[in-house]
Amino acid sequence: MTGSHRIGPQPVEALIVAAADRELDRQTEEQLDAHLMTCPECASVAAEHSRLLDRLRPLPNADAVRHRSLSRIRASLQPRQRVPLLELGLAITVVALVVAGAVAVRRGADPYAPQREVVLESAQDAAGHQMVITVEEGRFAASPGETTGVIARAHIDLAPETTGRAELRFAAPGEAYGVLAAAPELAGLHSLSLEGRFPRPPTATTYEVWIHFVLPAPIEGPRVLVDLYPVPGGSRARMH
Repeated sequence: MTGSHRIGPQPVEALIVAAADRELDRQTEEQLDAHLMTCPECASVAAEHSRLLDRLRPLPNADAVRHRSLSRIRASLQPRQRVPLLELGLAITVVALVVAGAVAVRRGADPYAPQREVVLESAQDAAGHQMVITVEEGRFAASPGETTGVIARAHIDLAPETTGRAELRFAAPGEAYGVLAAAPELAGLHSLSLEGRFPRPPTATTYEVWIHFVLPAPIEGPRVLVDLYPVPGGSRARMH
């Protein structure tokens, strides 16, 4: 059970909560990342906790609720009450199908790296252009030889009669920007999608991500922040 997993004297589930609250030092955070890459049970709890945090983020007094989220996850994993004997055959059949499906997934993909995990999603508006920027991680975003990577996507609904070009940019604050993807010509388009893979950071790095329009007058969309950090076999991300 996850409750018996420890890194040093600390239970892993307590470290997952502390990491979400940004209370871990870098060494402990790296040890936790390494453990989650090799322990599917703890990785599943961490992913569920992350999803709960995303749902709670807009709510008032969410901090107090966050510390209870792992307790709810643990409770949901406890064995259910006995089913009546007449329902036992059906229950065994369902469990067998679930186990078979899980085995198939494990054979087809690395179970420790998600195929697709949304880290952040931000709706934006700039000069009449409606944009959604999404940062995702998983096997689909990994470079060759890596098990996981981070990718940025942007969908843009353009204002009428737009000309020029657009770039999906990223940069560490105060440093020169890079271009993840670009549309060289916007004339005649009503919408477009851009996506690009982040380079693997050498150390934990906070990046800004934004849309830059090269029009008669340059326009930049609002910036979103995401933390990227290297892990064995690739890179991961979290909301800033």
